[in-house]
Amino acid sequence: MHANCGDPALYGERILAVSYLLQPPARDQGTGELAVRIAHVDPGMRDGYTLGPVVMTYPQCSDCSAQWIYGDGSLWLYAAYHGRLSRSDGELLRVSSATGKVVQHWAIPQNPRELLAVNADGLWFVPSTEGGYPARETSASQRISYQSLYRVTPGSRRPVRILTIRPGGAYWLVAADHTVWLETHGGVLWRVRGSTSTRLGRYRADGNQGADIGEAPPTHAGNATIGVYFVSSTGFDSAVSAPQEIVRLSVDAARQRTVAQVPAPPEGDSYATAPPAVAIGRFFYFLDPPLLNYLGGDKAPIVHGQGILYRVTSRPATRTK
Repeated sequence: MHANCGDPALYGERILAVSYLLQPPARDQGTGELAVRIAHVDPGMRDGYTLGPVVMTYPQCSDCSAQWIYGDGSLWLYAAYHGRLSRSDGELLRVSSATGKVVQHWAIPQNPRELLAVNADGLWFVPSTEGGYPARETSASQRISYQSLYRVTPGSRRPVRILTIRPGGAYWLVAADHTVWLETHGGVLWRVRGSTSTRLGRYRADGNQGADIGEAPPTHAGNATIGVYFVSSTGFDSAVSAPQEIVRLSVDAARQRTVAQVPAPPEGDSYATAPPAVAIGRFFYFLDPPLLNYLGGDKAPIVHGQGILYRVTSRPATRTK
């Protein structure tokens, strides 16, 4: 498909968060400022969409990027440092997919690189292993608010803290239907249903469950039917020919197994830890993107190779006769 990159229809959506450089940094000092506006499908407009007013601004730095995710009829938009670095809390917005308007906002703990997931019970968020505490000094009691899994639902007055996790953040977070799974520091697997959390065990020290770093598409996906999948690939750390391993994590115990292998990307990819992934029904999809060589400035990147989309089919367990 070919269309304006700000057109939500290009991505199969009715609304789209558009982030752009609002104010470049002053010469040799300070940081730039980025802004987010919401594009909304409008067949009556020349380009097929309208672009709403600025709903959020944030500083231009490596851990300051805004994050967003679709789900529950909404676009959820989060920034740890909305407006300026000196803010003491993060901001979460809920945008209606029908109108493109901001319908709710919450002040939430200021954690950069949060992991976000949505299921039938709302939005869930937890700090990643790349997250951290605010620059200001925090006491031990205050840190609990940052070392926690939260849930927020449309219409609620504030996020609800569900589970306190150990320092170090969560490696991954997956939500589907009415269940959430996450792995916390130390290899501990948790299952959360409603407000009830259950510890399902600890992965072996020599295991490999992968990790998401936030501010990027999730690499783990799944549900109660197929389990949780991710792809382990040394090719995303260095240019090697070792095959990618498709790994399934059990949803009822801290167990993992490799279910298949596919060729590694021809080049290393320094912009991701693993290929982005999504689960739909009984299928797990992941995308090996082409390698982009960024030249800097306003020069277009050089694209090496082609993107490859994979589909993994979960085989039902065979019954013993």
